[in-house]
Amino acid sequence: ARPVTTLVAAVAGLALLAGSLSIVRLGEAMTQEALGRLDRHAAMQALAVDDVVRDATSDLGLASRNVVFGDALASGTGPVEPASRTRVESALVYMGQRLAVDEICLTRRDGLEVARFNGGRLAAVADLSPDESLVNPAFAPSIGLADETAYRTAPYVSPDTHRWVLGLATPIVRSGETLGILHFELPIAAISDAIAGRFGEVNSVLSSFIRG
Repeated sequence: ARPVTTLVAAVAGLALLAGSLSIVRLGEAMTQEALGRLDRHAAMQALAVDDVVRDATSDLGLASRNVVFGDALASGTGPVEPASRTRVESALVYMGQRLAVDEICLTRRDGLEVARFNGGRLAAVADLSPDESLVNPAFAPSIGLADETAYRTAPYVSPDTHRWVLGLATPIVRSGETLGILHFELPIAAISDAIAGRFGEVNSVLSSFIRG
């Protein structure tokens, strides 16, 4: 009887081992599937961010072609004339109300900020930065760019809105001469909202995986 008992025990042990291996393989397969879904989701999110930033860059490029900016900066140095300032500010308000940006500003090539729209209002002349080259992470990289090109910063906290933003900037060029830059700040929160609207709300990767 003992050999039979030993055989039964051995067979049972092998069955349990086989079952355990099957569970391990199933767990590995589920893990690989979950990782695959994570990779696909991350790739889709990255593409969505690129789409949002590309759209904003296109808006920036079109805005920079507005002749009032080149006219205002053509004087060379110092604050712009009152009439030019009025036209520039009207253009900034129009763009600020139409585009999903936190801030729009126009800056001379020497760093003097000549106009700014942020938080739904225009900045007073006294509040404009005397030298954006010292505080704006987009200024130095963009001032030397070719016409119709743009620079995107890494995320940073805006000193004006105190929110996380991405900076976009493009040079204002006339007759081959760079006169200054036009700068957008895109709120990270708005980018997240745009992505959420495109893909829907996802509670968690785990719940998404469980639902299959």
